[in-house]
Amino acid sequence: MGPGTHDDKGELVARVVALKLFQKKHGFLPRVKFVVEGEEEVGSPHLEAYVADKQDLLQAEAVLWEAGGVDAKDRPYLYAGLKGIVALELRVRTAAFDLHSSYGAVVENPVYRLGRALASLRDEEGRVLIPGFYHRVRPLTPLEMEVLAEVPDESEALKEAFGVRDFLGGARNLDFNQRLYAEPCVNFNGFHAGYGGPGSKTVLPAEARAKLDFRLVPDQDPEEVPELLRRHLEAQASTTWRWWSWRRGKSRSAPTSPTPS
Repeated sequence: MGPGTHDDKGELVARVVALKLFQKKHGFLPRVKFVVEGEEEVGSPHLEAYVADKQDLLQAEAVLWEAGGVDAKDRPYLYAGLKGIVALELRVRTAAFDLHSSYGAVVENPVYRLGRALASLRDEEGRVLIPGFYHRVRPLTPLEMEVLAEVPDESEALKEAFGVRDFLGGARNLDFNQRLYAEPCVNFNGFHAGYGGPGSKTVLPAEARAKLDFRLVPDQDPEEVPELLRRHLEAQASTTWRWWSWRRGKSRSAPTSPTPS
């Protein structure tokens, strides 16, 4: 499999081929518009302005997104909506430069401070612990619950394919589908600090960084979530937090790197 075969070159080629087959069978092409951009993985920073500027050109009766695929039994997926996302990078600096580990007795280690902060964001079952995080979440309607109940249960097949012992909260069947498709969550993408090479190195790192993203559902505000996170973290300790943050359609950044105070 080549880079981008499934996300998103494969879907684009499949639709071009589908149009070609349609033209071959029916002798004409329907009016179809393609919007192809290559910045999706970095938050599509220019797409929002482009869409706002080209509203007349982009008018349409229906929209197909680039995502696609099949389930464990080769049944094609059809999505009626997708979660939103806010991506952030948190940084903690406790010294001007890396120190010898012997100073760990008297100098705060940023890994400990950042690790404690990340651990405070969710419980053992994955529920986000940030105050106010769920207050805008729109309750599912009876119809939406009915649709989720009809989605085939893939939890056992995916557990085997992923090589995981179990899912958060032991989710299965309807609970699995509801968590996966209709509930927000926080995920830690990566953690970087100190020395990670072979063997050991007696270092006390000066800085620790973590990348994370929040998957959001209807009515949650991507502008509000980072502020809720900031309030939560500052309530945990006397630390002023700043971060780089990205969300789909817009890029935001803090004026400086974060520094504990």
